[in-house]
Amino acid sequence: MSNIFRSELIMPYAKAGYTAGIGEWTTRNGEAAMNISPAPFYKNLDNGTVSGILRNEFIPNTSYIIDLWIDVDEVVYNNNNVAGGLTLKYTDGTSEAFSFTGPKGWNHKKVITPATKSIKLLDIYYYTSTPVYYRWDSYIAPITASNVNKVGQLDICNIIEN
Repeated sequence: MSNIFRSELIMPYAKAGYTAGIGEWTTRNGEAAMNISPAPFYKNLDNGTVSGILRNEFIPNTSYIIDLWIDVDEVVYNNNNVAGGLTLKYTDGTSEAFSFTGPKGWNHKKVITPATKSIKLLDIYYYTSTPVYYRWDSYIAPITASNVNKVGQLDICNIIEN
């Protein structure tokens, strides 16, 4: 399996009528990055009460490696930097924040989720509708079993340095 934190998997979750801030690629601080604004994804589920992206992309009871580089420097309300980013929501009602308050440049957070919990969706943190940027090397990928074959070759889907 591969990275599911991709524009083509994020864009379908935007509300109709939005054409910007829905995961398109841009340059941010000299790096290629996805531009994601809260408004296109806010209150877009059938019941109209929560936001969410990638809600149909997660495999139940699967461990994921989530490695995100996030820039929230322009997320400002009343001349104060406020939080921006994502919240990982599990089906059991618990959550994990991937939100930061700027200005700091690129912020980094890496988490490996437990295989005993299922991920429901990523919720867009919404304090203001200013875009948040996710660097090109950010990713979310399932962790699958590794296997050492009898020939001594390692068969693994994710090799992470350090």
